[in-house]
Amino acid sequence: VRHGFMLVGPTLCGKSQIMDVLTTALTHGSPPSPHRIVVMNPKAITDAQMYGVKDLASDEWTPGVFASIWQQKNNRTLKHTSWIVCDGPIDAIWIENLNTVLDDNKILTLANNDRIPMTENCRIVFEVEDLRNASPATVSRAGIIYVSTSDLSWEPIVDSWLLKRLDLGSGRAQEVDVLRPLFDRWLKEPPPDGGPALDFFDWSVRYLKKVMEINDATQVVNILNLLSASLQPMVDSSEVPSRTACLRILAYSVSWGMGGLLDNEERSKFHIKFMEVLQARGDVEAIPPCKESETIFEYVPDWNDRVRSWKLWAPMEWKAPKRLLFSALLIPTVDSVRAEFMMDIVANLEQMRNPPNFRSSLMVGGGGTAKTSTALMYLQKFSLDTMLSKRINFSSATTPFGLQRAIEGEVERKTGKTFCPPGGKRLTVFLDDASMPLVNKWGDQVTNELTRQLVEFGGFYFLEREKRGEFKRIENMQYIAAMGQPGGGRNDVPNRLKSKFLVFNMVLPSTVGVDNIYGSILRARFNPKQSVEASVIATSRELTGATISVWSKVQKMLLPTPAKFHYVFNMRELSRVFQGIMETPLAIVNSDERVVDLWKHECTRVFADKLASDKDKQVVDKIVADVTYDHFGEDLANRCRVVKWWCDFQRDVQTSEDDDDQQAPKIYEPVELWERVQSKAAQYLDMFNERNPAKAMNLVLFEHAMLHLMRINRSIQQKRGSAMLVGVGGSGKQSLTRLAAFTSGHFLFQITITKTYSDVSFMEDLRELYLKAGQRGEAVTFIFTDADIKSETFLEYMNSILATGELVGLYQKDEKDAACAEVRNDFVKDYPGSEENLLNLYQYFLDRLRDNLHIVLCFSPLHPKFAIRAQMFPAVFSAVNIDWFLVWPEDALVAVGAKFLGPVHIDTNKEDRICLYECMGGIHQDVQHVC
Repeated sequence: VRHGFMLVGPTLCGKSQIMDVLTTALTHGSPPSPHRIVVMNPKAITDAQMYGVKDLASDEWTPGVFASIWQQKNNRTLKHTSWIVCDGPIDAIWIENLNTVLDDNKILTLANNDRIPMTENCRIVFEVEDLRNASPATVSRAGIIYVSTSDLSWEPIVDSWLLKRLDLGSGRAQEVDVLRPLFDRWLKEPPPDGGPALDFFDWSVRYLKKVMEINDATQVVNILNLLSASLQPMVDSSEVPSRTACLRILAYSVSWGMGGLLDNEERSKFHIKFMEVLQARGDVEAIPPCKESETIFEYVPDWNDRVRSWKLWAPMEWKAPKRLLFSALLIPTVDSVRAEFMMDIVANLEQMRNPPNFRSSLMVGGGGTAKTSTALMYLQKFSLDTMLSKRINFSSATTPFGLQRAIEGEVERKTGKTFCPPGGKRLTVFLDDASMPLVNKWGDQVTNELTRQLVEFGGFYFLEREKRGEFKRIENMQYIAAMGQPGGGRNDVPNRLKSKFLVFNMVLPSTVGVDNIYGSILRARFNPKQSVEASVIATSRELTGATISVWSKVQKMLLPTPAKFHYVFNMRELSRVFQGIMETPLAIVNSDERVVDLWKHECTRVFADKLASDKDKQVVDKIVADVTYDHFGEDLANRCRVVKWWCDFQRDVQTSEDDDDQQAPKIYEPVELWERVQSKAAQYLDMFNERNPAKAMNLVLFEHAMLHLMRINRSIQQKRGSAMLVGVGGSGKQSLTRLAAFTSGHFLFQITITKTYSDVSFMEDLRELYLKAGQRGEAVTFIFTDADIKSETFLEYMNSILATGELVGLYQKDEKDAACAEVRNDFVKDYPGSEENLLNLYQYFLDRLRDNLHIVLCFSPLHPKFAIRAQMFPAVFSAVNIDWFLVWPEDALVAVGAKFLGPVHIDTNKEDRICLYECMGGIHQDVQHVC
């Protein structure tokens, strides 16, 4: 064997098996020559961590992972031959450093001038998908073995799986006899009326469009993993499945293995062709009893029936909890139930490399398809006695080191270099937004290279100086992941990572599904047990259908463009409408007219406030008005023709007898008199200036400023409510936020940027906010502007806070335990009877933090990175209410002129004064238009 060679080919083409077979043959050959394989991924670490780095100040040398492995394995005293396998993408940086190893010199030269020669009992192998970044100098030095997908195709994977079934017991032979010809008839033969298609896979490539590209072998692995998981109960009970049961289970597995990555329209095409295949092959027992508009994806074999009869997917009936917290509600749907089912059965399989099954699942889907909610519902079902869970949210700034720290923080040493979750339990890690890590200039996602190493090899290399080159094995782990659909500026994940997961698409729920979700919530809120009037209950039943109508029309009429990239209307918008309705006191919503008023206000806030022009806002106003007539009738629509504003700072301030603290009840209610709400805002402004003379604000509360104030106030008064204010500098974003926080009784915080302000300083400030909002339960408003972004990692932290509330590395273990101890009394009071363990207490701490910490982002649309950051940090834009500040109208400018010139003595009459104010406002507008 040449001392250095490259195995090149797409995922699941057999590269790893070629190495395994060859080294096994050499080990057990005649004469025997023991061989061992050491695998590392060069792209899961940095170049300095791979080869080593010298400290310029101290001149101290820190060895690299590869350099340490190279030194250990190039040792003539070893009684075996080592194959060092670099299993990861090639780039022109790290591979060039190995040119002297691959040529006849066979020497690794390091930056500290160490020269480590290659010995006769060592080989270096590269297992890569392609050579697009390899230089001719590298390629010419190594032996190249290209393994094409057509060399093996997908059939050996099926044959290998069928042979291994025989090892599970004597009863499996009958099962194999049934399944073997089905693979040939259903998948290998051309489908009826398939045109030029050679087989079913070829037909699907030609005529179906998947939301994410995967090759035939990966689809076959998905089919086999679902088939193994579905047959596992029969293996455990030594039951031999009937032919009909095998047909139905295989049909279910083929549907999701091949069609799982299709959207609804493409699934219908797949269903029609697959049913034609089953009819033509004479396997009609496998066909589900689909009604019109139903497909095989709506059905599942009944696992309690011996012949696995088909039954419709149906979620369990949701029961409203005693404490109805909207932000914490998770309601099962058909889509979530079938996704949870597949994740669960695959996770219960035994992990193996051939055919590959790593007990992991990856959900792909557009925004608002409940990927995260489905994963959280799945994690909630585990018993804490046996299974722990950890959610890690990726962004474009997530690094391999950050991921490694997050995993290391959840495990403890078991023995030597082996680690496991605390107490010998299992740990399920949920990787949210898995496709978000940055794609570097070589086209690689280095963070997901570490993810693949974690899933496939069960660990990573120590990065501590004294342990470099040693592999840290992590046991009892399993992974689920979620990502957006690739395309439109969104990243894909590496193909070699896809093959380690069961991959399927999450589709948007149907109208019936959406009605089931929010209809259930509204019925729990508006019912006779809550002493709600019959007219209010009847009107509330129309809210779901009306909101869906507004949502669907807005989606069709206001499409995103490069300039309006944030025009995304998904299920999150629906959720925000209903959150506003649910958090309004029932005593206020005491008539059908109030219900419609509130609904129109919430729809306008959610769908119109984020829009970047008055013309677009008018489109939403018209849609809401039309839908009101359609769903609530002409009489009610006429009574509610004008959209009323709602806010919670209209009540009078009440002075308590015990102290001087002045507080007013915060009741979310309609604005009946504009003068009253304007005077209340002016009172709060005067109070703010009295209490904060150093930060006094000389604001003019004209009409448009008041409207933005009420929008901000609405956002920060909601549980987990945060906002993004988008407007040019000087439009009043920060000042209005300070006033809104004051009227809401929040602690106001903003970082102070200095030359020495760093990531460490930012983490210290965040720790203080966590103390106030999480431990003490105080409401906090955190103003964060684009001028405060000294480093892009600041936005990475904000992304994590908005997505999960958790920051990796913010707390050490003892600090985390202390925070849990601080909230114990409140936890016992809020959740009597719940177990007081650290996991429950920490989750309570995070939930309270997310409820009380309200982030207000003040960004300028003119910033060159504004649109880029929307792609890099998705939660920063999707987890907030966007309020777009348009150009101030002329009456607002006139009001400002009147405010500042009013005290100035001008020798003229009142009419001329007014003309002067109007002239100033007009000139200001003319300059804006011209310039």
